Amino acid sequence: MTKQTTRPKQPSLRDLIADDSYVMAFQTVGHYRKALLQHADALGSQQTEVAAAELNQAAKLGGGQGEYA
Repeated sequence: MTKQTTRPKQPSLRDLIADDSYVMAFQTVGHYRKALLQHADALGSQQTEVAAAELNQAAKLGGGQGEYA
């Protein structure tokens, strides 16, 4: 049996936008905007990794030979 590690759950983009203390940590709106965009990009790539892992698992269970991403 393989041990599956889990990453700490990242806050959603909505949670960051709603968090007043998060926005107060930035000196400019530009820094805040950049941080939000980086977070959105990270969430997007994380979802892509999960989808690729699920496709790979499905291919293995179905006897497929291919690997995704």
